[in-house]
Amino acid sequence: MERIDTAEHEEQRVEREISERESEENQAAQNGVTDDKETLQRKLEQLQALYENTKHELDSTREALGKIQSSQPGASSSSVETKERSSETHSQDTAEQEAKATSTRRTTFKIFVGNLSDYATSSDIRNLFEIYGTVEEADVLKNYGFVHMKSEDEGEAAIRALDGYMLHGKPLDVKASTGIRKGAVDQGGGLANTESSGQKNTFKIFVGNLSDFATSADIREIFENYGTVVEADVMKNYGFVHMKNEEEGQAAIKALNGHRLRGKPMVAEASTGTRKSGYRMPKIFVGNLSRHCTRDELKNMFEEYGKVVEIGMLTNFAFVAHE
Repeated sequence: MERIDTAEHEEQRVEREISERESEENQAAQNGVTDDKETLQRKLEQLQALYENTKHELDSTREALGKIQSSQPGASSSSVETKERSSETHSQDTAEQEAKATSTRRTTFKIFVGNLSDYATSSDIRNLFEIYGTVEEADVLKNYGFVHMKSEDEGEAAIRALDGYMLHGKPLDVKASTGIRKGAVDQGGGLANTESSGQKNTFKIFVGNLSDFATSADIREIFENYGTVVEADVMKNYGFVHMKNEEEGQAAIKALNGHRLRGKPMVAEASTGTRKSGYRMPKIFVGNLSRHCTRDELKNMFEEYGKVVEIGMLTNFAFVAHE
């Protein structure tokens, strides 16, 4: 369109110049100036030739534009086809994302979080559980929710610490979900929170308050003094040990609870996994603890307000439960 406007403008300019030259020629003739007649005649011929060229270019441009416009339906069809392909690609990407999310949920440890306050959000839950490991997904519905953690050991550590924790004025009900979880396929194609065949007949021990430098090899070595260690895993400042039987496990707990490993007294106790139903004592979160703070110091401090029945210590924070 810009090209047509330019050509039309040029045509109008040439016509004006021809008219002006004719007027000049007439004026010259009237004034008896015949010497310039030949010059003006040549100029007129040039302008007429320019006019013909400009007109020809204008006609060619209009013809080309007409051809482009007549081909528009095909271009529109191509555009529609492109949009359809884009829509198909988007749908495929969405399906792949949903499949990936489903796969992630099926290979994680699923935790039920109940008795939530009306003010609790998914972010609140995620922030709490991320203290104990990797949270793959956290969803809050009406007064309850579900958390998918990367591993069973991380999930059990979170359950141990957060069951009864006060969030927005209400004690949380935290336990392993009985629905689709890790370990065994259910009728719906999901997985159940069951331990592997190598662990299901073992005695599981929670080991807390570990030094930043403690390793799985350290834990295995000291627990092997009391029996057969089937598995030993250390996460961030806590871990789990699977011993061959309960007798060996209880002996290890009795001997190693409070044992100093790399400068810090360990917490060793039977892993509770899913808590028994019933009333749960609200837990108090105690943060920003010194690295030198001990369980005894916390117990003495909090027993001024009632009998302390449980203290769970991790890195630089702890949970305290009164009777």
